Amino acid sequence: MLEELTGVPTLGVVPWLSDLQLPEEDALGVPPDGAWHADALTVAVICLPHLANFDDIDPLRRIAGVHAQFVTTVEHAGDPDLIIIPGSKATIPDLEWMRKRGFDTWIQERARDGVPVIGLCGGFQMLGQSVRDPCALESPQSTADGIGLLPVSTVLEPSKTVRRSEVRIHADRGLLEHAAGTLLHGYEIHAGISTATSPASGDVGLDELLVHDAIGTDRDADGVLGMLSASGRVFGTYLHGLFEHAAFTATLLANVASMRGRDTLPSSAPRRAPDDELDRLAAHIREHVDVDRIIDWVSEQREQLTT
Repeated sequence: MLEELTGVPTLGVVPWLSDLQLPEEDALGVPPDGAWHADALTVAVICLPHLANFDDIDPLRRIAGVHAQFVTTVEHAGDPDLIIIPGSKATIPDLEWMRKRGFDTWIQERARDGVPVIGLCGGFQMLGQSVRDPCALESPQSTADGIGLLPVSTVLEPSKTVRRSEVRIHADRGLLEHAAGTLLHGYEIHAGISTATSPASGDVGLDELLVHDAIGTDRDADGVLGMLSASGRVFGTYLHGLFEHAAFTATLLANVASMRGRDTLPSSAPRRAPDDELDRLAAHIREHVDVDRIIDWVSEQREQLTT
């Protein structure tokens, strides 16, 4: 009807899918400071101004019975079961932003009270003793004190680490209890090199916990992949995609629940995975749009360009 009325080729009308759970395209789509679900395992994710790799948190947000909420103020963060500091495009400025808002002391106090803390990439750097940026790669500020929960220091360097990584867990305590032997694969993308700084007894670099299986790296030159605290309650790593591993994530969350005195997580089916949602959207579009017509147009244009 539209094509008859307008004379413009019309390929179809796609009905709205109100319950489609697609990944956000950028951090602007991540809503901070929402209402907490009292009956869920609560995860406070610090909503950094220069938030990066925000999709690291998506797997947690897809698990029914777990409420992962981005927070911008200490007042809203409250008393969560788990704290996550995500990646950052500007580690020192975001660290100073956290300090101005009181997040540094809040995280330290919660950690002393037994709340587990996880730092991902830039968040891992922030959990250490210090971060230095001598070449002013991310900001004019050359150095900043870290939150101090892990015995590691970081120097940002011009050469950026970008690679896939595959590792196997050897630790069996704290947040990683019952996870020994688990194979994890993901990727690294960071400018910093982190090194251990006189670890206290029991602190273990993740290079001692994680043995690289498929992708060998020279960790003497590249620093440590991460660190686990003496208590096992503070864990930082450069490995992105950590929570994409369903069995590992279930084990980690069970450890969090145990640490927080919860018997079990609320029993409920997991939410749909991103690939399933993308397949569902593709099938929906194919049902309502003349895709064959589009393919014919593309083929015609390609033939014209090649002749």
